[in-house]
Amino acid sequence: MHHILSRIAINPNVCKGKPCMRNMRFTVVQLLELLASGMTFDEILAGYPYLEKEDIEACLLVYYMLPKLPIPKMLLPYSLKNGKIHC
Repeated sequence: MHHILSRIAINPNVCKGKPCMRNMRFTVVQLLELLASGMTFDEILAGYPYLEKEDIEACLLVYYMLPKLPIPKMLLPYSLKNGKIHC
C-alpha cells in the first residue's frame, strides 16, 4: 500500500464512514469536488489551512485507484503515472 494512503481514514463515527482526510470531517469526495471545480492545490491549501499538500495527493491517488467515486475522471486535470500524480 502506498504510504500516502495512510492519510485517508474510514471511521464509522466520522462522516458516516465516508473516506475522510486524517479523521477530520473533510471527505475525499469534498476535496475532489474542489479540484473538479477548477481550484488549484494552492487555492485549496489557502482556503483550508488544516489540509496539507499530501492530503490532496492522497485523495487523487484514491480517486484513481477506486473508479466508483462519484466524480467523472474527465473533470480532473490530473493523471496517475507510476504511482505519482501529474498535472
